[in-house]
Formats: sequence, structure tokens, C-alpha cells
Amino acid sequence: MPVSSKPLISLVIPCWGDGPLLEKVIRPVLGHPALCDIVIADADRENGARRISEQMGVIHVSCPRPNRGEQMNLGGQAAQGDLLLFHHADSQLDPAHLNSLSAAASEDWAGGAFCRKFDRRHPHLRFLERLELFRSTHFGPIFGDQSIFVRRGVFRKMGGYADIPLMEDMEFAGRLRREGRIRMLQPPIETSARRSERDGAWLTTMRNAWFIMLFLCGADPHKLHARYYGRANKS
Repeated sequence: MPVSSKPLISLVIPCWGDGPLLEKVIRPVLGHPALCDIVIADADRENGARRISEQMGVIHVSCPRPNRGEQMNLGGQAAQGDLLLFHHADSQLDPAHLNSLSAAASEDWAGGAFCRKFDRRHPHLRFLERLELFRSTHFGPIFGDQSIFVRRGVFRKMGGYADIPLMEDMEFAGRLRREGRIRMLQPPIETSARRSERDGAWLTTMRNAWFIMLFLCGADPHKLHARYYGRANKS
């Protein structure tokens, strides 16, 4: 797959309790020709994220509190690329994903995300991947673990993410759809099953659906964040 000769992409990774995962997610794409820079937006100064950032030669931004929306914005402000790729530390990222985004850069779109992959947590749901792709492309919400990307100019026009600690991805994606075409890219993104393996796949899915419904019904995302995580550190 062709890759632009000019670095285009800034990879922004919000970090809160994810320090041990950073090297694993950064190492495969470090030095990729389409990558302009990597920014770690860190809200937890005790997990080694700064040390790992220094060792790997990437940008480290300290954030005053665990608030993913604010972290995304601080990371986006520090980034220099034409395309901002917001990626969760517990999700897979390979050179193929950057190749795909770089190859699609010349097309007409405002932003988008990568397709969702139904992994080993839900092996019997893989037949729904095409339906999920249609939903994400045309009308449904896009989630942060699909690695949302957006053109820098569009991001600035939108004023970035809402300053909320939870459901910032759904809120942002809803506004992004009003700015232009949404592009869904392959290969799909696979997210770590650590929470599902601990709590059970269906319990985790139903719990997430419940929090989404509460948010759509107008619940305060700050209160939802406190209920979702239950304590000061991510589990």
C-alpha cells in the first residue's frame, strides 16, 4: 500500500494508568515514514509514561487530571501533523493502519475511524462486522477504541473534543459527522480483552451499553466517569 513521502500523521495517545502498555503500542510504528510525531497525553505521573516517552523519543504532555477529552485536546495542540490519529493505549496499532490512513489522505473526508473487529471475546458475533461497518459509516456512533482520526483544520474548527472525561468519543463523532464525510478504514482495530476477561464479555458489553444509554439520556459525564471507574485509578 502506498505511503506519502511527507509525514502526515500525528499519533496522540491519552494515558491514565496505561504506562506499561505504551512501549508495546509505540514500538511497531516508531519511525514509520507517514508518522510526523507521537504525543503521549499523560494524566498519571506515577506509571512511568514520562520515562517511556523519553526513552522512545516521543512527546510527553502532562495533563492536570484524568479527563480524556481534555487529554485529547492537549495532545492535539502539541501535535504537528496534518492528520490527528487518537489512539487508545490498550488497542492494537500496526504499520498497516498508518499505511491505510496515509493512502486515504488525498480523498475527500473530514475524519473517521478504523473498522471494529469482533475478536476472541465474541467469536460468534464476527458475522456482524459488515453490519457494524455500515452503521459506523452512515449513522451510528464511532467509539474511541476504533482510533478516531480527523484533519487538523476540521479539529480546530470543531474546537476539539468536549472537556468531558467519558463519552468524549461519541460526542466528538456526532459533531464530526456534521463537518463532512466519514471514512472507515481497514484493517480493523482490535482492543485488549483485559476488562472482558476479568468481568466477562457479556457483562462488560451490557455495562458499556448501559453507560451509553445514560449519557444519551443526558447524564453528567463526570458522574458517569466516577461510577464507571469506581476509584481514582483506571482498572
